[in-house]
Amino acid sequence: MLRTRTERYLTNPDDLAANRTGTLTDNQRRQALKFNWGAGVVAIFVLVVVGGLLAFPFVLAWQQAGEAWGLLVAALIVLAAGVPVGGLVLMQVVRLVLTRQDLAAGDVQQADGVVAWRRHRYAAEFPGRAIWTNNSVTSLPPGPYRFFYLPRSGYVLSAEKVSGLMTLGGETADLNQVLGGVVGFSAGDMEANREGRLGGGQAARMVMAMVGLGVVALVIVAFCGFMAFSITSDARSDATIPLLFVAVIGVGGTLLIAWSIVKLGLDLLGGRVESVEGQVVRTYASTGRSTTYYYQVGGLKFTVTLRAYQALVSGPVYKVYYAPRSKRLLALESKGS
Repeated sequence: MLRTRTERYLTNPDDLAANRTGTLTDNQRRQALKFNWGAGVVAIFVLVVVGGLLAFPFVLAWQQAGEAWGLLVAALIVLAAGVPVGGLVLMQVVRLVLTRQDLAAGDVQQADGVVAWRRHRYAAEFPGRAIWTNNSVTSLPPGPYRFFYLPRSGYVLSAEKVSGLMTLGGETADLNQVLGGVVGFSAGDMEANREGRLGGGQAARMVMAMVGLGVVALVIVAFCGFMAFSITSDARSDATIPLLFVAVIGVGGTLLIAWSIVKLGLDLLGGRVESVEGQVVRTYASTGRSTTYYYQVGGLKFTVTLRAYQALVSGPVYKVYYAPRSKRLLALESKGS
């Protein structure tokens, strides 16, 4: 089942108009409480679970320790794992308390800063921001902004674009540069894609993908061969059904991988690139403990990494470049809202 994650909308015109006059809207009050209470409940739940898991070996060591050093080792393990978790929970509790104080005071402050990509998220950075501030802003593309925020907790209420593109330490990457880093394409690749052809870096990555798929196919063949040998070596039971099962897995899996390799090879030899333009929707599908992330646009769906999922900003129109046969995502660029 495909789902989308909710995002805080920080550029609502009504919210911005109120914040410019130093006031909060009712919607922002509800959103701030919901956001911080939800994070607080999750943090406390994590503390309880981790505390319970750590308490068990500590109590066991307390009961069975014949010498003081045994208890000391258990205590050090508990401290090493528990202190960081406790610190994170304490920080979240501080945010919640300060947010409630901010909402009671109703004071809104503003500061100029930037949204920058920080490894796996977009973060609001501005002078005077407290260290405990949760400054994640998933719905804003990187660049310069005027932020309206609550002074004690540092909670960002809204943001509006301002001119310039500089951070305190120099120029910050724009949205297309961030996407290039996480999706895996260079400025040269993008230029080639605009002309309808593969870039050199993209061709190299397709070759590596083919090699990787070939290795997976060899592993499947080797595993199924080993299983078939083990089954036929056991003369005490009928091997027909197990052998058929292994053969279906081996042949079916190998053919599927081989077809993927063929499509990549044809794309590589053809060197053509196709494109589609529109708003890209981020979706994900969870199966047990595994989650797969996607970009969807114009009836096409591309599998992406978690970092690529996190780096996409909803709202702008994108031009998406892909390989025609394998439907492999090659690059994308923002064309504006």
